[in-house]
Amino acid sequence: MPSSTYSLRTAGRQVSRPRLSITRNKILQEYVRITDVVTLDNVLSTAMERKRDAARVQFLHLIFHQISPPAHKIRLLLRQLKNVVVLELIVPFASKSKWVRLLQGVQLDQLETFSTTSPHAALSIFLRNHPRVKNLKIDGCAAPVCELEDLHLPSLIDVSGPAPCVTAVMKRNSVERVYATRNDGDLPHLPRFFNSLSTSIATLSVLHLDFDPTDRDILSKIGKAAPFLTALKLTETSLPYGIQRGSRFRRAWNHASQWKSGLLLLPRLSRLLLKTAAPLVTTPGDQSQEAILVSKWTHTKRRSGMRDEHPTLQHLTLWYLSDSDSSYLCYWSQAWKDGVWARTGSISQPPPEAFV
Repeated sequence: MPSSTYSLRTAGRQVSRPRLSITRNKILQEYVRITDVVTLDNVLSTAMERKRDAARVQFLHLIFHQISPPAHKIRLLLRQLKNVVVLELIVPFASKSKWVRLLQGVQLDQLETFSTTSPHAALSIFLRNHPRVKNLKIDGCAAPVCELEDLHLPSLIDVSGPAPCVTAVMKRNSVERVYATRNDGDLPHLPRFFNSLSTSIATLSVLHLDFDPTDRDILSKIGKAAPFLTALKLTETSLPYGIQRGSRFRRAWNHASQWKSGLLLLPRLSRLLLKTAAPLVTTPGDQSQEAILVSKWTHTKRRSGMRDEHPTLQHLTLWYLSDSDSSYLCYWSQAWKDGVWARTGSISQPPPEAFV
């Protein structure tokens, strides 16, 4: 991956983490990952026996996709590992009452990054006691009014989750980075999401949005709601009901001048990332065809023969034909000196982590 590419991940997700949780001598490391009850028991036993080692743990990942572990054991472990900074707590099969027991009385004064599948009633209580949280990743809820709506986290700068719940979190928090995912049932909530962006106290600079590919006004909506973005990542999600994959329909960027006008509504935008199942060019990977596309999106030719450029846009990451065997990802950057765009890297059939 070229060094000039841009990552939308937060600082809390970019830290370098050693991969060992426990050595043969049962010494806890700063990174602990637990995915089964046997390991949970071993780590808990070690943490209770070796308080000094327990204080060393900063990154804790408790991931139970297949089972629902004993709540009292997780709660007891969390009480032992008091210096955790990054916590991932994934227990999708736990009931609401179990989550209440699991988080009850847990206090992690150093916690800054929290990713969880907790129901929002229990999560709201937990977060009110953890004002240092900066990065939050949540699951959705089916409540008419999300229980996180009145939550105030003075340190929060980054929130990820389904659009309706992210909208609720933004209401009272001055976030800078948002990743709003979209499920099929979230479509009616998107107008509220955009309205929340324009009226909230958020000072948004980075937005990652799952968007409806049939929405031709997506850029204008974003530009009106969050005009001061410096980075925008658009991920095309499932098609609306009745439209099949592979069917041809016009997307927003098919009207190049309108797409270009939409980009100009974001005068501070430095980086744009786009993932789509559509073919952006006729021949996947053809650099000359990609160059023409980039030029159409970033330049405006005037009658005098001079060309206007987007004032700040410097980096493009384009992943097209994303659902096919011809999937292709390319990185383009503009040199400040001469304003010329050049492809700085490309990957055929890229892995998801290349889309940064």
